[in-house]
Amino acid sequence: KLSPEQIDAKIKPLLPNNRFYTVGEQSDQWGQVVVLKIEGEIEERSLNDLKDRLRESLEKYEMPKKVQLLDKFEETGSGKVKRI
Repeated sequence: KLSPEQIDAKIKPLLPNNRFYTVGEQSDQWGQVVVLKIEGEIEERSLNDLKDRLRESLEKYEMPKKVQLLDKFEETGSGKVKRI
């Protein structure tokens, strides 16, 4: 079983200026896959560079199958990110 917190800790140095989180998402093919959600905009070149650095930093099974860029994360009443 994958731990989003452990994956997030490995990704944090690669995205020092963006809020992000990882979640598991159901997949017909794989059962469950890792999805990386990033707040804000990232240029295409920077996104490709990030994917290369993720491959170097993460185990193959930890590698996000999808990367989603979101304008703004939803937050709870106390200001924490809603992981959805």
